[in-house]
Amino acid sequence: MNNDKRPNPSSERSKKWLTESLLELMTQTPYSKITIQDISKNADLVRQTFYKNYASKDDILENYIGSLLVNFGKKFFEENKFDMKTFLKSHFDFWSNNSEFLELLIKNNLTYLLDKQYKKRIAKLVDVLIKKKFDTDSAKHKYALAFMSGALVNVLVEWSYSGLEYSIDDLSDLINIIMTGQYFANI
Repeated sequence: MNNDKRPNPSSERSKKWLTESLLELMTQTPYSKITIQDISKNADLVRQTFYKNYASKDDILENYIGSLLVNFGKKFFEENKFDMKTFLKSHFDFWSNNSEFLELLIKNNLTYLLDKQYKKRIAKLVDVLIKKKFDTDSAKHKYALAFMSGALVNVLVEWSYSGLEYSIDDLSDLINIIMTGQYFANI
């Protein structure tokens, strides 16, 4: 028996179509009003195909956000320059290029999905940035990851509200100063 864990091409294609369908619908309809039937019909698939791949429409977005963050991580690690300022610049540049999706999440009050995926995926990045391993089961590390993911998501939301008017370099410098404690040092 073949225990190969390769993705099923048909399932991957259906997931892609369902994701594209949901994102398209979100540009026209509030997320709360979009049904599984709407997503499936717009993708020219039956509802059973949806349920073979996802449990809910949130799962589509979580999967998509997860893949975006994986792609961001790959690009960041390819740069091979692991300091906070480079990370922040890469991070804001990445979301500047994905600002339409970010705006859809914000408009539909779905940034909690972004935060959830950040918490899942940020540990490896944080470990590289701080250049040492912590006990990932420690309360300190969990709080540090929650702080980092919450800060990054909330800064993205605020930046989006301002129309991305703050330059990526200036924003990266500011957040780096805040995260290194320099911003509040003179208070």
